[in-house]
Amino acid sequence: DLGAALYQGQSGGLYPDGSNQPPAAHAAAALSQSTAVVPRDASGSPSSDGIIGMACLGMSNSSQEFEDFERALDARSARNAQLVIANTCAGGQAAESMDQASDLYWTTLAPQRLAAAGIDPRQVQVGWMKHRIESDRAVGKQQQLVRSDPYQRQRAGRRGWS
Repeated sequence: DLGAALYQGQSGGLYPDGSNQPPAAHAAAALSQSTAVVPRDASGSPSSDGIIGMACLGMSNSSQEFEDFERALDARSARNAQLVIANTCAGGQAAESMDQASDLYWTTLAPQRLAAAGIDPRQVQVGWMKHRIESDRAVGKQQQLVRSDPYQRQRAGRRGWS
């Protein structure tokens, strides 16, 4: 763990200043929002006999890691019986392949995998995501550009700079 140190000019950690602990306001907001996670029927309305849908999004590596997570969750006796999980990850689906509602991932792959798990998209309330951005392979000026501007980062990936 980097702590407050930098690697190639970038801080580590999940949160600012290399921290892996969320800021207090962030943690409080997450806890507050979590109260809305309740079983829902297929129309998305709260229902005591509905389900809590959870979807994993990402590429093939994410799929493999999520399968480990799911096995560990299945082994817990305290697992909520109304939690239904769908692994909607797909090989080759880096962030740039999933950033538009019209992308194949959203129009075909994810809906098919949710349906196979018995989840209506309106029941999904929890997400687990791991992505990579294809343009991370950019070099030289393009690399500096995509690191400094998220919009350019998206465009670089679309252009295939590698």
